[in-house]
Amino acid sequence: MQKNKLALDLHDSAKSYYERSQEYGYKFLMSLKQIRDEKLFLDLGCSEFEEYTENYFGYSKRTINERIQIAQSWGSDYERALASYGKHKARQLGLLPEIERENLIERGVPTENGVKSIDEATTREIEAYKRKLKESEERNKRLAEQALQKEVIEKEIVIEKV
Repeated sequence: MQKNKLALDLHDSAKSYYERSQEYGYKFLMSLKQIRDEKLFLDLGCSEFEEYTENYFGYSKRTINERIQIAQSWGSDYERALASYGKHKARQLGLLPEIERENLIERGVPTENGVKSIDEATTREIEAYKRKLKESEERNKRLAEQALQKEVIEKEIVIEKV
């Protein structure tokens, strides 16, 4: 059965456009980041970044800033992350340190019901994991500060005895 030439041509075009859109989505956001950070929107006749994003792209400043943040976290894998995990999971994972994010992607998310792959884990389970991670980091920081204070006190005592 011979495939329709039009169908094959359109399919090839669609694949090509899709691949380019992945690359250009990231570049688009990095351009907006530079316009925001260097306040270049002023040179374009807008008094605020919000005015610029709404007038030219129909998005609020908040939406654009969130997408910029996600894109920065994921780098050139931004579009792939959105396609694989969805906007909310990609954002949650993007806010994690890179090492921790890679660990979750490779090993899964520890949950109350066992370890789940990123695809299976809900956004609530990822948020719960992030909270536990933050609590653990804060606890480790407090312990390190206490150890440092104890070391300083012990050194002061040694100096006083001498």
